[in-house]
Amino acid sequence: MTATDRTLTVAETGPLTLVEDMGRPGHADTGVTGSGAFDRASARQANVAVGNPPDAPLLEVLLGGLDVTAGCPVTVAVTGIDAPLTVHPAAGRARPGHTRTIVRLAAGDRLVLGTATSGLRGYVAFSGGVDAAFVLGSASTDTLGSLGPAPVAPGPLRLGPPAGAGDAPPHRRG
Repeated sequence: MTATDRTLTVAETGPLTLVEDMGRPGHADTGVTGSGAFDRASARQANVAVGNPPDAPLLEVLLGGLDVTAGCPVTVAVTGIDAPLTVHPAAGRARPGHTRTIVRLAAGDRLVLGTATSGLRGYVAFSGGVDAAFVLGSASTDTLGSLGPAPVAPGPLRLGPPAGAGDAPPHRRG
């Protein structure tokens, strides 16, 4: 992995981690649920904190337990749950912290989100958003309808370009 990769390496996902945005409303007549972030206010708050549009794709983490390593410099915000988090720099000592703060990771830094002490669904936003394909106007995972990306699994997770890195980031609706 190089410093220019817009990728994270996911080591652990906790009980369930999904890619979500504000969902795909307006398709109920065809049997498609609205899906999207369960706690939309927390999802928007996390996105805005890292400079993303409020509806950018991000991770919805059930009860915490996410462990990722940055392949590039990235800003991260976690909202929706209270949980310990630890940054393990590529070089240096671990920095303990907590959710509801903005964390800056360098390439090679590892972020470990502990188990939630309060709340059920946490929202983890990365500068640039999660790079996911849109289906019916949304990048949200709909497990019931099998639409959108599969639940997040260990391995690479692509990020979109950070704000200002192009004419129209892929997470913007056209």
